[in-house]
Amino acid sequence: MRYKSLKTRLIVILLLVGIIPVMVTGTYNFIISSNSYQNVQNETQEQIEHAVAQHLDKVTNDLKYIAELYAQDIRVQQLLTETNRGTLETEGKALFESLQKEHQLTVLEFGDVQGNVYLRGHNVSKYGDSKADVMAIQQALKGQTISGFEYGSSGLSVRAFAPIKQEGKVVGTLQIGLGNEFLTDFQALFPSTEVDLINATGEIVRSTHTDRIGEQIVNDYFAQAMAGEQTRFTDLKQLKIESYLPIQDPTGTAVVSTLLLVQDITTTQNAISQMKMTNGIALLITIFAAIAVALFYSRTLTVPIIKTTQMMHTLSSGDLTSRIADNNRRDEIGKLMTDMKKMQEHLHKTISEIAQASTTVTTKSTVLSQSAKEVSQGSEAIAETMEYLSKGVDKQTVEVSEISGIMVEFSRKLAESTAQGNQLNTTSENVLTLSEDGAKLMNTSNEQMQEIHQVMKESMGKMVQLDQQAVQISSFVSIIEEVANQTNLLALNASIEAARAGEHGKGFAVVADEVRKLAEQVGHSVTEITSIVSAIQHDSKEVSASLQRGYGQVVTGSEQLEITANTFNEIQNSVSQMAQFITMMIHNLQEMSHEGHEINDAMQEITALTEETAASVEETTATVIQTSATMGEVATATEQLSDLAEQLNRVVKDYKI
Repeated sequence: MRYKSLKTRLIVILLLVGIIPVMVTGTYNFIISSNSYQNVQNETQEQIEHAVAQHLDKVTNDLKYIAELYAQDIRVQQLLTETNRGTLETEGKALFESLQKEHQLTVLEFGDVQGNVYLRGHNVSKYGDSKADVMAIQQALKGQTISGFEYGSSGLSVRAFAPIKQEGKVVGTLQIGLGNEFLTDFQALFPSTEVDLINATGEIVRSTHTDRIGEQIVNDYFAQAMAGEQTRFTDLKQLKIESYLPIQDPTGTAVVSTLLLVQDITTTQNAISQMKMTNGIALLITIFAAIAVALFYSRTLTVPIIKTTQMMHTLSSGDLTSRIADNNRRDEIGKLMTDMKKMQEHLHKTISEIAQASTTVTTKSTVLSQSAKEVSQGSEAIAETMEYLSKGVDKQTVEVSEISGIMVEFSRKLAESTAQGNQLNTTSENVLTLSEDGAKLMNTSNEQMQEIHQVMKESMGKMVQLDQQAVQISSFVSIIEEVANQTNLLALNASIEAARAGEHGKGFAVVADEVRKLAEQVGHSVTEITSIVSAIQHDSKEVSASLQRGYGQVVTGSEQLEITANTFNEIQNSVSQMAQFITMMIHNLQEMSHEGHEINDAMQEITALTEETAASVEETTATVIQTSATMGEVATATEQLSDLAEQLNRVVKDYKI
């Protein structure tokens, strides 16, 4: 698009310069802020998911640990071999009540090697039914302890299955469980997050918001969760983020229910909307401000330019009577107007001076004509002067003969300088040979220093590996120490249980005491190993620091040696250049010696030429006479100059000054 005036172009340019940066900056800030909000939302949701998963893992692992611990309890093994049903039910119910009080268990069940229920502590009257087809029972009979979740008529519960062994042989199974009470504690951990429990049919059976209980969930995200895949969905319409976490059974082969975690993102979305509105208002304000500034500055720039254009038009017509007013602007336009004023004044002054000069030329041309006649008379006086000049030429001939003798002495000294230059050339060639040998030795030293540099670098890498291995040993020692502590704790629990068993537990108490002593010995050994590993780490760090300092010195030495090698190369180049310069100097001296002989011959020729000059002076006298005739012609040319001056006057009159 083409604009007709400079003012329009300036307005458009100022608008673009003012609006585009604001639009780009606002858009960039909005995108960055929106992405930041979304990242914060996703990170928060991810933290919630991670915390939920950790909590579920803790519940199942704690129950698994309790199942393993009580599967080794003497009371449990005795109940499995008790044949008196009355005694079995009484002691089983007492054991369940103890576990319920101590660990809040809701399920205690024993099974025999065929998978039949031998005792239910939570319901002693019901027994004998077969659970051989339950995969968790089958894995427990194979000697594996597992835990997980189960969904039944009472809701979601946690189950742990452990094998009961005697003399290393599985004689039955132990099943313990927790009810859905753990969900209450779980919901209390995340008060700002909605937590929903969904059964396999998609119905919400438990929720932080009770009005959602009974609501049916039907979407692809729930279907993926029931297939064992954890999913997440951001719903910008309802301003929430939903995460679907699958809950698996103890065998890990089936999903029994799904946990729905809902995060409310209304606050952040409102902040994004507010930010959109703020950016829009800022853009509108910027547009109006840019328009005002554009109008103001366009007028400020174009008005002086228009005035200057009008003045240029007046000057182009030959009118020099107008004057440009003074201005206080300090920018380029102010300088243009000031220079325009100076040009107008200078042009006015120049034309005035030309008018005066043309008048002066007319007057002076008459004077010049008269002066030409006087020059003719002066030519006769020049002839007399030329006679005196002839005598001076004779004296010059004598002085040239003396200069010729001096040039002979100069040629002799120049030959001596040439001989000394040849000796200097021989010496410079010896120095060049020595500098080349030094440069080769420095290059060899530099290569050896690079090999030392590589060896130091490899040593540092090996020290870093040694330090990392020491850290790994420390982690292994920590694991051994933790095992020792757990062994000590188990020994203590075993001693307590043996004390409860009375006479039947004495033998087990002796074994527990030996296990406890062994754990203490392992603890002492771990402490000593820790001290040794710490000392190794301390020494390896000192050696690594020493190698680091040595490596730094090797690097510095390598750099300095490289600088020295470069210096030798520069010396070699300089000596080589000096040898070339000496060779050139000798060549120049030889040429000067030859030219000295030529100068001597030339001086003899000058003597002859001086004699000829005397004859030429006489001829010059005749020429002066001819000059007198020429001055007559100059008078004629002066009259023509007067005519040209009159023409110049007519041209100047076209300007108004």
